[in-house]
Amino acid sequence: MGILGRLFGGRVRAQIENCRNGVNQTLAVFLFERYAKQHDGNEAIALAAAVTNELFGLPPSNEAGRIFLATHRPLVEAALRETKNEPEICHIVSVFTHMLGNVAGNSGTFSAEMLRSAVKLQELGILLSIEHIRMPTTPEDLMQQAREFEQWVVERSRKGDLPKPRQAQSKQIRSATEVAAALMEAVRTWPTKYGDSVRDFGAIFMQTPSEIFDEIRYFLGFSTDIELRTLLKDTPKTQTAVRDAFAKELQNFAEQNHCKPTLVAEILGEGESGDERAHKIATPLENLEERFRFYTYALKSGEESLGKALARFCGTWEPAFIKYADEIHSTWIRGLRNIIDFDITA
Repeated sequence: MGILGRLFGGRVRAQIENCRNGVNQTLAVFLFERYAKQHDGNEAIALAAAVTNELFGLPPSNEAGRIFLATHRPLVEAALRETKNEPEICHIVSVFTHMLGNVAGNSGTFSAEMLRSAVKLQELGILLSIEHIRMPTTPEDLMQQAREFEQWVVERSRKGDLPKPRQAQSKQIRSATEVAAALMEAVRTWPTKYGDSVRDFGAIFMQTPSEIFDEIRYFLGFSTDIELRTLLKDTPKTQTAVRDAFAKELQNFAEQNHCKPTLVAEILGEGESGDERAHKIATPLENLEERFRFYTYALKSGEESLGKALARFCGTWEPAFIKYADEIHSTWIRGLRNIIDFDITA
């Protein structure tokens, strides 16, 4: 386990991560107070969470955070660059980055994500070299540094001298194509962030894992389209522009991914049984449209939930997965409602 294991005892990583989580929360509040001067409450919260996660190399903790990051990447990057002007933030971030990196290296768990995060922070001038920080030598020393950082935050808040981000704006302007591309990227990368939760269901599917993830992507594409109708109903021109641009993104993905015929064809009233996809001849776009037709029918008829419809396309009738699929839809919708709050140019 190396020197950290000898100094910190068992469960080294857990001890460091627990301490980091406390600092993470303190820093998020600090950044929220800063960003609230330029953004409304929801956006300030989301921005503070996104920047804090980027500093500590963490993924978004929920669907709303992931969509916010995908659709506000320039804003997050600009705010992230600002933190290099805060030596105390750079120091505490560097401490945890180096410590967790050392633990992962000693245990053979150093990941590509950890490397990318460290390189990015170094290029931005945030990550300090190990020679320029006070590396803790005991758990008490680490806790003391965490307390010192928290005290610094308290003092800065009392002084009211939180600097405003130079590049922050109260409201971002995005073109319809930019919004569509960002939303499609969030759809495309969903399995990367949440794939393990699907794999945990085990062998309940008739589909392969790759096919299941594609079904979820098409499902999220449908969810996105129907929610855009609601979110942008007061601006018909913008609504049309964004929906058309997103539809093009999703169609391109379906064609590039060779969208297959639906697995359980009999639920569409075609009289088929079993997996007869090999006998169905249709283009990728026709296959995508077939899914959308059924999801629309399920939504309008109320005979079954969208989650049950997705489950059938994945080849399972497992109640736990149906419930999970419904949660995918509702969580995704909430995420869209939280982030579509900027000006869109048609």
